[in-house]
Amino acid sequence: MNGVRKLFLAAGTALAGVTLLVLTVPAVGNAIPIGTVVERLGGDWVLVAVFGAVAAVFLLSSLAWRGVEGLDQTDPPTPEEVETVPRFGGDFDDLVDQRFGIRDRFFSDRPAAVREHVREAAVDAEMAATGCSRAEAERRVADGSWTTDAEAAAFLADDTDPPVSARVQAAVRGRAWFQRGARRAAAAACDRAGVGGER
Repeated sequence: MNGVRKLFLAAGTALAGVTLLVLTVPAVGNAIPIGTVVERLGGDWVLVAVFGAVAAVFLLSSLAWRGVEGLDQTDPPTPEEVETVPRFGGDFDDLVDQRFGIRDRFFSDRPAAVREHVREAAVDAEMAATGCSRAEAERRVADGSWTTDAEAAAFLADDTDPPVSARVQAAVRGRAWFQRGARRAAAAACDRAGVGGER
């Protein structure tokens, strides 16, 4: 607290103390010659005006001091911000769980990117499961011999069409076959790698 504020605080406290004494102790109230002061000033309204003027001076000086020194308050702590990062596998989940529209089917590269990621996962899983070379694992994924799941094999194979029953089941559930095939291929790659998956 700076010096001017301490001065105002002391003056206000003293004035409040004197006022309290005048109101509660009649002898102190009678000792102050208020009647004489009112007669000399010319009326009681002048006394009220003097107190108002003193209050206005205190108010204006306080505002002026605040304007010069600025408002000194405690700043609240900076709120903590939560960083958002993309979920691992979020693009895959979004593509296979949400509606698969015409734009996704014909005008987006997301399906090709998802297929490539699942293909890489299947190749890695085949290499880990059998100990074969990358070229051999890629050949097995391309010809569909890496898994016994016909839908998963068809999704990643170069020239194999999915079974008609798989297309019908996907349509009945309101999904595109791409979504069903991606889910089955990802689950088969997880099974092959020994980490389990959801079909």
